[in-house]
Amino acid sequence: MQEDALLELVAPGAALTAWQALAPRPIGEAEGWWRSEHEAPRFERALPEVDLRGGPVLVLETAARTATPFTYLRLYLRGRDEADYPSQPALVLPVRADGTRHRYLVPVAILPRAMRSIWKRAQAVTSVLLQPISEPGEFRVDRIAIGSRKRLAGIEPTEPAFVREALAAKYLEGRGIEIGALQDPLSLPEDVHVDYVDRLSKSDLIAHYPELPAGMLVEPTILDDGERLGTIRSGSLGFCLANHVLEHVRDPLGTLRHWLRVLERGGIAYVTVPDRSNRFDANRQVTTFAHLVDDARRRWPERDHEHFLEWARHAQGVVEPDALERRARELEAMDYSIHFHVFDRPLLERVLERACEYGAQILELTSFDREGCLEHIAILRRGKRRGLVHRLVGAMRRDARAARAAR
Repeated sequence: MQEDALLELVAPGAALTAWQALAPRPIGEAEGWWRSEHEAPRFERALPEVDLRGGPVLVLETAARTATPFTYLRLYLRGRDEADYPSQPALVLPVRADGTRHRYLVPVAILPRAMRSIWKRAQAVTSVLLQPISEPGEFRVDRIAIGSRKRLAGIEPTEPAFVREALAAKYLEGRGIEIGALQDPLSLPEDVHVDYVDRLSKSDLIAHYPELPAGMLVEPTILDDGERLGTIRSGSLGFCLANHVLEHVRDPLGTLRHWLRVLERGGIAYVTVPDRSNRFDANRQVTTFAHLVDDARRRWPERDHEHFLEWARHAQGVVEPDALERRARELEAMDYSIHFHVFDRPLLERVLERACEYGAQILELTSFDREGCLEHIAILRRGKRRGLVHRLVGAMRRDARAARAAR
């Protein structure tokens, strides 16, 4: 896409008037609102052949009301030589469905790789298919624009989009690991190399988590205990990434210390935890920092059993005492990966403060609602990357010490 280009798929004030509603047709209502009794209402618009490659930015202004707190807007691109739209959307955007208009700013460069690949091939786009919502409800679309960063400079979003991916693009580089990715690996920049760490092979993961979609589970490339990373050399990685892992470990303070250990100076630890308001922990008490300190000192088998009881009761809905005890022992025998600890932002802040004692620096701490689940993301840097002069001085000092020792 040319640097000064701007394509207004839905121009401000025009709503969806230039689009054709496809069957089953939603019902147009007053002031730009539409209502659909069916899932995924569809609109199509023909375009003069246009080249959308080159890493454009999308601006979307939309509003929705559905029975769920979030719905999904999908955008499909069809090229000149394609008989139909591809099954892979060019954009799948979680949209807050509270009836309020929200503005989203989405650089193509931070999209998941499957979506980015669509834009890389979008050199002769002749039509666009839009699904404004993914379930029955009401919606309106006030603007969809595709343009260069230069043309869309100054536009501020009112709602974050792809927060995890944007932070990854900002901070992660080189070679690193993602721990416990399962079916939801983070989409990373093209020039980043990642190894996937898990304690189980993919076949064992499928057996251990029958509730997860087997086809979406990533193949671990390093089999290791994600709490200790015993097979990974200290100071060898550019980043360590762990989304929704810290709440699953028995010793979060010790685990974070090991995650920092494997990083080179200046390396990044990217850590997210779900807030205690998530559906598994909403009826549990937030773990105290003193509890985490105790867990760092020694293993507490009796405390583990209490956590398994809590999980069986609150996450799996087991109430009858004998059945509860039986289910907790079953989970314990499986070593099932439950939420051993419950986090809120103040607890995470205490944990990060302790990490600073290990030589880490907090670069960012942010919280956002990810499709109905509040989560907290922390970006830590291990120490400070030494410059060339510091490395040379260090080498000279080591040589001098070696020379004195040899005398």
